[in-house]
Amino acid sequence: MPKSSFTQPLRNENTLELSLYPNPSIGTLHLEIAQDFRTATSEIINTLGQVLAQTQTSDRNSRLVLPNEAGIYFIRVEAERNVGVYRIVKKLMVNSE
Repeated sequence: MPKSSFTQPLRNENTLELSLYPNPSIGTLHLEIAQDFRTATSEIINTLGQVLAQTQTSDRNSRLVLPNEAGIYFIRVEAERNVGVYRIVKKLMVNSE
């Protein structure tokens, strides 16, 4: 999958280096963390501030699955005291039948 639509952080403390794509997405995001870490925690947050999902990984590459509803979500990623918050747009998937 082409990495042409990288997401810039809304907030990035202590320079968390990662790629989160595609944005906009139809449901699955790819998360690539460039730096060394033991455990990373990612959260999917809606516009009301509610945490909809939380995952932990020790892999540099992982996938996040967005909720079914189209809209704006925030992805918060924390790894080794480094935190980044990213704005993601979930597109409505339209069947062309």
